[in-house]
Amino acid sequence: MRRFPNRKTVFLCENPIKSVVHDSSAESLGTLQSLNLGKTEIGDWDSIDSLDRLPSLTDLRILSIPLLEPLNEEERIHLVIGRVRNLRVLNGSIITPELREQSERYFIRYYQDRDDKPHHYKRLIDKHGHVERLAKVDLTPKSSAHVQVFCEETNYQAKLRINLNKNVEERIHLVIGRVRNLRVLNGSIITPELREQSERYFIRYYQDRDDKPHHYKRLIDKHGHVERLAKVDLTPKSSAHVQVFCEETNYQAKLRINLNKNVGQLMKSLEKECGIPYNRLRMFLTTKDGWVEEFRYPGMSLHSYRIEDGDVLNLQAACGSPALPPVWNRSLSTFKTGAPPLPGYEKPVQRYLA
Repeated sequence: MRRFPNRKTVFLCENPIKSVVHDSSAESLGTLQSLNLGKTEIGDWDSIDSLDRLPSLTDLRILSIPLLEPLNEEERIHLVIGRVRNLRVLNGSIITPELREQSERYFIRYYQDRDDKPHHYKRLIDKHGHVERLAKVDLTPKSSAHVQVFCEETNYQAKLRINLNKNVEERIHLVIGRVRNLRVLNGSIITPELREQSERYFIRYYQDRDDKPHHYKRLIDKHGHVERLAKVDLTPKSSAHVQVFCEETNYQAKLRINLNKNVGQLMKSLEKECGIPYNRLRMFLTTKDGWVEEFRYPGMSLHSYRIEDGDVLNLQAACGSPALPPVWNRSLSTFKTGAPPLPGYEKPVQRYLA
């Protein structure tokens, strides 16, 4: 590398490099701004620490290296940003001031109870101070509760553990539906609206059952056969039918993609199809209402992007500087850059990516 003293960009991806060691005599590396170490064999944090000593390094790509494999997406991002103070772009994504502060605070919390604190820890403590630990919030519904029960009229009192999993709705409606003259239930007034709601619930509850009580006929005579309530399925979609285009390689297809995968898995499956290597592939989502978003983080679930049937995935090769996302004009079947419709667009390939 010393033969090119004024280099600004270096691609070392897919080379058997196992570590990066800073050489204090290598002053010629002071001009290096962009470095790609993707798919190398780097497996230690000391190599990342060495990159912090390159004063001009602002753009780093380190996808698919052994060091980061055991970590989740959040840890990969924050622990790298916290180590390289001048970094402005990581794996093609811009590091905003907000993200940098978030990463540095995450870095402090990550190491504050560990003995293997890196030297960056002190620098970040000097900058942010000792940050508070994030509270661990358990949102699991409680299954029971301990309550005190009092009845002044009968001098009754007790401490009870009540089951919160039983369906209160069924208890109320099935009792009210059976007792026609009831005006108060467990101290609560039964309004005309609640009685009608309970009696209709009673009909729906028993309409497909064989053990209909005699109250069922009385309530049918009163309300008639009520319609069943719609069952709304809120289960996330497992797949979506999308159109995929790559203007650079003239690739196009209609695909059914598996939404249970993450971004990196989808991009790897498209690598051979579109002819652009995974480490140079950029992918953009264009929704039916025209919203454009880049898939920035390989480990992020596809569900988080809310991909719907008919959305468009635009592929392009990464350049030295961030490219503008392509904009797809659905009505003209062409890119707004003025390119003609892609050959054979009328009959694109239809496939399923598992």
